[in-house]
Amino acid sequence: ILDALAAPGVMRRFDLDTDALERLGRRVRDAGVRWGEDEYARADCGGYREFSWAFGIDRLLAGFACGDADDTLVGGTAPLAGVEGAAFADANAALVVTHAWRQLREESGHPRSAAAWQALLNSVLDKLYQPDPRDLTETRALERIRGALAQLVHDCRATGNAPELPWLDLRAFLREQLANPDPAQYLFTGGVTFCGMVPLRVVPFRVICLLGMHESAFPRRETSGLDPLLADRRAGHPRRGDRDVRADDRLLFLQLLAAARDAFYVSWTGRDAHTNEALPPSVVVAELLDAVRDHYLQPPPDSDMQRQRDAWLPRVEPLHPFDPALFGGDTQPARSYHATWLPAARAPLRGAKGLPPFVTQALPAPRDQTDEVRLDELRRFFDNPARGFLEAALQLRLPRSVDEDADLEPLQPDAPLLRYGLTETLLANGAADALRQQALLRAQGALPPGELAEAAFAAASVRAAALQAAIVEFTGGMAQTGDIAASVNLDAGLCVSGSVAEVYSTGLVRASAASSLTGKRALRAWIDLLFATAALNQPIACRLFWYEKDAAKHRDLASVTPGEARVKLTALVAAMRAGQRSPLPLFPQASWDALKRARVQKGEAKADEFVANLTAQTDPDADRAPGADFLRPEVLMAWRGVDFGALDAHAANALYTTARALLPTLQAGKPRT
Repeated sequence: ILDALAAPGVMRRFDLDTDALERLGRRVRDAGVRWGEDEYARADCGGYREFSWAFGIDRLLAGFACGDADDTLVGGTAPLAGVEGAAFADANAALVVTHAWRQLREESGHPRSAAAWQALLNSVLDKLYQPDPRDLTETRALERIRGALAQLVHDCRATGNAPELPWLDLRAFLREQLANPDPAQYLFTGGVTFCGMVPLRVVPFRVICLLGMHESAFPRRETSGLDPLLADRRAGHPRRGDRDVRADDRLLFLQLLAAARDAFYVSWTGRDAHTNEALPPSVVVAELLDAVRDHYLQPPPDSDMQRQRDAWLPRVEPLHPFDPALFGGDTQPARSYHATWLPAARAPLRGAKGLPPFVTQALPAPRDQTDEVRLDELRRFFDNPARGFLEAALQLRLPRSVDEDADLEPLQPDAPLLRYGLTETLLANGAADALRQQALLRAQGALPPGELAEAAFAAASVRAAALQAAIVEFTGGMAQTGDIAASVNLDAGLCVSGSVAEVYSTGLVRASAASSLTGKRALRAWIDLLFATAALNQPIACRLFWYEKDAAKHRDLASVTPGEARVKLTALVAAMRAGQRSPLPLFPQASWDALKRARVQKGEAKADEFVANLTAQTDPDADRAPGADFLRPEVLMAWRGVDFGALDAHAANALYTTARALLPTLQAGKPRT
């Protein structure tokens, strides 16, 4: 459906642009659409409606009817928030295309006359497609479709009995007609003419170029169309004069060869772009090469001359236009003068030593920088300092996360990401009714289908219950006291403003479904603790909870005085400001793991151990978890040209001192259950 909406004529019909298509695609994914039309299309796979197109459309319509009420069910459907105004106009286009597709699917189950098929398909084209009269190619394509249908009607009527045609035969006929070259070829327009492969016979051209002559592309395979002569030959009953598509194409190739006067150019892709596997040419091209070698080239006297001849014919060209070989070298002249590809051709290859650093000196501070810093901005920067640098200094807008495969759906109840997301949701909802939560999560597409939902919800409920019990033990079962909202004045006229949530009389609570205490979570909690301490002007506790080895664990951050909190908060703001001009030598998870600040017996790592631990994580052969700092594209970009395996003393010291100064300090003691 989305591919049909992306057709230019369909976009014009519904007044869509590329941004609207991207928004619609995101909403469809957010609605839980993965594959299949509805539960009936999945009868052999359990017959569940979740993650189907109909499931997502129901959520879109419910969202338009109910607004942003996404925490309730409407007739068993969970509304999708944010579907209003222009968003619904985009969704309406999807509804119209869906209706046309369903109409075609229903009609395709019954044979119809050629005239009935013509009327149906022309009405669908009129309903969905608005051609551009200025685009001759598009106009001609529509004319060919309508003309093929009209010719089919004429031919069927000529038989005298107007046979009824099944959909499969009609589709095969249209594919065959559209695969043939357009008979309206513009060959004598002067200059260079691009056209389909049509018989030229004795029409001379100075140069004829055949592109894309792959083994599977030419000669063509016989289609399963409506031609009864082809059907007879496939059945083993050929007669003299029956059409042979492959023989026709071989004759066409000979005619094109004979029509070339000065040059006959043939090309094909000789290597797979992904595997580099050799790809053979068309059989007629291979035969032509054999004929040239056998009858027009002298036999090579030795193996060396044979290798030279084979290297000359066929000529092997680079696969990409930015290949350095095209731009010449010490011994070869340049064969390309395309300035657009020259920078890429001169760029060092991936993995090459001596890459220039991405940043050699600090860039100017952002123009909109003020003395006031928002707490959310501080948190986001230290979540990923490399991203913060690219966004602030270079105004890059990088995607926050990689989109999952649009066809995947949660089918494993114990999948780590699914379990993490469900546990986080249950923690956020607190002690809400379990059955209601399960029904809502299923309607939102957050649970696996069918009976798998029970197992996934049960596993997440166990984890959430253990974490909630640990939180109750810390808070004494008391309710939250309310957010801490304030503006904290720091030295040098700086001011940090924002609010801190999840505040209890016993301190801050930071709970996560993660299986370990991560550096990112600890640093975020540390920022909140410093801000809350400075805002309240008194020390406050902060306890971190996570679920590890079938039990809820916790550690406390070290409390600080209000004066210490302001000093450390000032250092964090200064580090952020410096990190917005040049990459900050801090990697939240990698630096946290290397510093070993959560280690109990040996304590945190010294400088040498820290550097060794950190550089070990940059080893491309190391076993690193998905999402590790040194696998992030923004880190690889911002720190390009830095060899962490050969750090000088200054760089190593900067990494160590930055981690020690900015990462949080934990209370002494082991993680407790």
